[in-house]
Amino acid sequence: MFADDTLLTISSNNPQQLNILANAELQKIDNWVRINKLSLNYKKTTFMIIKCDPKPVTTFSINIGNNQIAQTNCTKYLGVISA
Repeated sequence: MFADDTLLTISSNNPQQLNILANAELQKIDNWVRINKLSLNYKKTTFMIIKCDPKPVTTFSINIGNNQIAQTNCTKYLGVISA
């Protein structure tokens, strides 16, 4: 069974809190996936930061388990490319 194109949206005005919240929520998802005998393709999993503020983005470290998740500036979701 495949569950492609799953999207998680998290928002915060505080970049440090956003990083902590994202990692905590992804840990919950990873636990649920494992309990239900499913798997995530960590190599295809990415995250993107969308913001209105022109200031440079704080460095984020997003992980699922022991897997570092790559950051991207553009993503394709259900056939629509967003940047």
